[in-house]
Parts: sequence; structure tokens; C-alpha cells
Amino acid sequence: MTATANLGLPFIEAAQAQKHVTHNEALRILDAAIQIAVLDRNRNAPPADPAEGARHIVAAGATGAWSGHDDAIASWQDGAWAFLAPKPGWCVWSVADDVLLVYDGSHWRDLRDLRVSLDNAARLGVGTTAAAPNLLAVKSNAALFAAIEPAAGGSGDIRVQLAKARPADTASVVFSNAYSGRAEFGLVGSDAFKLKVSADGADWTEALIVDPASGALALPRAVVLPGVVAPPLLTADQNDYDPPGLAAASQLRLSSDATRSITGLAGGVAGRVLVVTNVGGNPIRLDNGHAASAAANRFALKRTAVLHPGDAIPLLYDAASLRWRALAVQSSETVVPPQGRLTLSSGVAVTTADIAGAAAIYYTPYAGQAAPIHDGSQLLMADLGGEFALALDGNSGHAGYHQAANNFDLYVFLDGAGVPRLGSGPRWSAGAGGSDTSRGTGANEIAVVQGIAVNAATIQLRTGSAAGDLATVAPWRATYVGSFRTTADGQTEDSAGKRLLYNAHHQIARPLRVAESTASWTYSAASYRQANGSAANQVALMRGQDIQIVHAEVIGTAANSTATFRSLRVGIGIDSSTTNVARVGINSASNLVNSVPSAIYDGLPGLGYREVRWLEFGGGADTQTWYGGGAGVQSGMSGWCLQ
Repeated sequence: MTATANLGLPFIEAAQAQKHVTHNEALRILDAAIQIAVLDRNRNAPPADPAEGARHIVAAGATGAWSGHDDAIASWQDGAWAFLAPKPGWCVWSVADDVLLVYDGSHWRDLRDLRVSLDNAARLGVGTTAAAPNLLAVKSNAALFAAIEPAAGGSGDIRVQLAKARPADTASVVFSNAYSGRAEFGLVGSDAFKLKVSADGADWTEALIVDPASGALALPRAVVLPGVVAPPLLTADQNDYDPPGLAAASQLRLSSDATRSITGLAGGVAGRVLVVTNVGGNPIRLDNGHAASAAANRFALKRTAVLHPGDAIPLLYDAASLRWRALAVQSSETVVPPQGRLTLSSGVAVTTADIAGAAAIYYTPYAGQAAPIHDGSQLLMADLGGEFALALDGNSGHAGYHQAANNFDLYVFLDGAGVPRLGSGPRWSAGAGGSDTSRGTGANEIAVVQGIAVNAATIQLRTGSAAGDLATVAPWRATYVGSFRTTADGQTEDSAGKRLLYNAHHQIARPLRVAESTASWTYSAASYRQANGSAANQVALMRGQDIQIVHAEVIGTAANSTATFRSLRVGIGIDSSTTNVARVGINSASNLVNSVPSAIYDGLPGLGYREVRWLEFGGGADTQTWYGGGAGVQSGMSGWCLQ
């Protein structure tokens, strides 16, 4: 054996001459092989001007002085190349590559490519130092976990599992800012999935909890729906409504110039939630199932939804039916009676002064400014927006004009543009069987829907004094608010003697009063007549409904012509000067003692135009003198009615 087994160092033979030559050769081999580092590993031809001791790994396909020495370590020594043939397991540092290489018996391999087992490693730090309790620590701008593809023997899946020891322990992922926690999700202190957040890393708030048994989602804190779109003012009804930004919005804030309808919304996606809010001053309708919009954009609601100013409705898009549905239970609309009052004085809901010869009737807010108006399927509360008026028409050449001494009903309704209007129906006497005390049949008939009086049949309403101020309204679409009677063509009155304007709602006790100004007169017949034989001794009423009590009282004063006492009385007649309907107090009078007879009436005088008359009844003999006004005496009739 002339050389060592591993490095091939030459032995010095016994009795060898020039031993220093062999020894020096062995030293050169040691110098080339021990703590070896090569300049590079990709060169297959020797450099032109190598430095003494320069070392290279000869790449495949070597040429020139390196030919036939692929994978060998070439070392420039004493002006010539020397080659070391590597053995399996030799390690070399490549300066150019900044890597450690190992020879596997056939080629050089990057040590980083070799499989390394870290089983049972106490800790591992990548880019940093691992220390308890973080036995695995990685400092990196990104981390990648990739699945092993089926072609490489994997399943193609990748799953990261965090396993805790007990139900009350925690398995979670924490997101931090400078190592101060801001969010955490996972099984935090229980087997329920939780999401927690913190502003400072100390105080934590649970934002989401999922029950492991039922999958029920709990949101302990408020839910915020971002994405708000506020389109321009609606000035017309909308079909397939799709304003810019709707597709990405969670809130749709609407306003309109009048009552407007939306028959459908674009952008429906399975499970999408959209909150529609009316931020304007007029009602906005979401018309239920309206064919004017594409089927997939329509609403499937319990009923047409009317969003009054300030109202909101959450909608959910149902992919099964391809419709927008109300996310919350849609209750029936609260329908209340009309909130205004009829008056002959603009802006004064309850007048105190007598008004005669009025040429206009006003419907003015009283308990509010809304009224129920039927839309063809249901009664919906409509915001009337304030006061509006009906100018009375005294032109006999106009259809439906307000002819003298006739009864008319009053309605509120929405015209074709959705504008609230006040209109009068035909005169009562125009219909079959109609009269001063009956509406008869036909256009003047009234129906009751959900407790609200409406027109029972198609009706033509007069809305002003011009010839063309007419509107044809379908059944139930006009809401009855009262009645009135004309005193002349195009005129009416509301006074203590003539209460000819009747309010169907929000009725007020209105005073009734008539007094006789004549100082005295005589009447001795034992029968009833109107006081002083005058048709002026009465009060007139217009009653659109005969459901309110009328109260009237008469007090008279009389004396007899002789000392004989005669029984005298007063009374009250309803549309009659000869029949008393009141409770009476009979008084006797002589020429020495005056009589003060009285009568009281509380009752329902009947529908339509009614006259409550002051009656007197004489003693049947002698001469009775009745006193009206003057000398500290005043006889008359007073009372009240609700209207």
C-alpha cells in the first residue's frame, strides 16, 4: 500500500531516497483537501490566470487541462493543476454560490436540497431565535404551505390543524400589532368558534360566536351594513330600479318629490340583504308583485309596502323564488281615521266666528296630516303634505256644480300624479232615491272598508270651480271626510244658526243658537207652531252620518190676559212646526204671574239636511202674550252638535 485510503496521501517507503519529495506531496494534498472551499462549481475550463492554491469543482464536460476530471477538485499548485477525486460524503463550500455542497458518489448536491429530519427537535427558529413558549418561531415577510400533488404521492389537499388538550383550553390564531393582540379567532376557552377583537391588546370584545352543536351564529355586538347609495330625488315611478352603485350597496337611501312607486329592484343575488330607507318628505311605495318590472326584480311582500318619511325596510333576495322579500315580519299597516278637519277658514281647523257666504272649503291638518287611502288592494296611510282646498263652483253650466240648497259629500283622494286632492261628489238629489235626507243609490253610496268610509262605486268628483276640474275615481279609492250643504250657488255656511259643514272625524261640539228679537207677540191656540210664527226661529244642520247626539234647549216667557191661570208650553220640532219631540216643562201663567216654559231635546235628528225648530203652545183660551227680547227678557233656543 503506497497511499492512505481516504485522501490518497503517499507513504514514505523504507530506505526511500529524497523522502522530502513524498512528504511535500502529501502536504500539498492536505492543503488542498482539508477545510476545503472552492471558488465555484460551474466552470468546465480552467481560468486563464489562476492564483496559487485556487480551487474549483470541475463541471461536467470539462475541456483543456481539466478534460477527463469532471466533478474533481482542481487545485492550482506550483504552476500546474492537481486534481483530487472526491469520495462520497466530502463537503465543500462554494464561495460563488454561498452554499455547502456534498458529494453523493455521483455528483455534487446543494446541502439545502437534502432531506433533513427535525423529529423531536427541542425548538426551531427560522430567521429568528426560538424560545419557550414559542418553540417554533419564524421571522419572514411571507409563509407558504403548498399541497403535495397527487402525481407526487399526495392528496392535493392542505390543512393546518391546531389541537388543544381540553374543552376549556384554547386553540386559536392571534393577529397582533407590535406583538399586542388586535384580533383572535378559533376555539377560545370553549369548543364554540369565536372571533374577538381588541383595541389595545388588553380589553377584548367578542364579535362573533358559532355554536358547535347547532351552527347557530350569535352576534353579541351591533351589525354594521357598509355601502350606502343615495340616488337623486325620484321624480317618477321606477321599474327595474338600478341606480348607480346599487350593486355594491347595503343601504339604499331614497327621497321623492311626491308619492312615488318602485315596482322592482335590480341586483338581486342569493342571500343579499338591502335596507331601503325613505329619507325624504313624501311616501315611497314598494309595489308588491308588479308586472311592470322583470320577474327577477319584483317584490314578494305580504302587501305593498309604503315607506313614509323616516321609514325603513330590510329586504332579502330569495334565490328560490327570484324575489325580494321583507327580512323582518311585515306587519299590517296601522290604519287610523283621516287626521284633518274641514273648515271654511284657511289654516283654522276649528273656527269660533260665524262664516257665511263661503266660496271655498279647506281640509287642514288637525291630529296630523295623513289619511288612509285605498290603493286597490288595501288601505294605506298617505301623507297629505298639509292643507288643500276645494273652490266651490257656482256655474250652472258646469257638470257637478255646487247648486244652491243641495247636499254634497266630500272626499280626499290621490290624483293621477299622486297629489292629494279634496273633491265633492254629486248632489244627493241626483241619484236614484236621493233627497235632502238620503244619499239614494249609485255614485253617492258609501262603503266601509277596515272601518273607513269610502266611495262604494265609481264616482266623479269636482275638484275646483273650473269647468274641467273633474276627476273620475274608482270604487274605494276616495276616503269620505264629511259633507256640506249649499246656501246659494257655489256658497255654504258654518254658523251658530246654520251648521252646514259636517266633519266625519275629529268632531267638536259646535254651539247652536237662535234668539227672537221681537219684543212680544200673542199666540193662544192649544197647538204647536213655530215661535212667533217665524221660520227664522230654528237652527239648520247638515249631517253626513246620523250617529252624533244633538242637544237643544228652549226657554220662553209668556203671560195670560186674565187672572185665570192657563197652561203654556214650548217645544222642539225636527223638520216640523207642529210636532214636538222634546221633553217639556208645562208652566201656568196669569195676568199676575208670568210663565217660563222650557223644553230639552237630546237625540238623533236624522241624516242629511235637518231643521231643529223652536215651537210654542198656547193656553187654548184668553190671550197669551209671548216675550222675545228686550226689557231684561230674552227667549230663544240654544244647544250644540258634534261636527
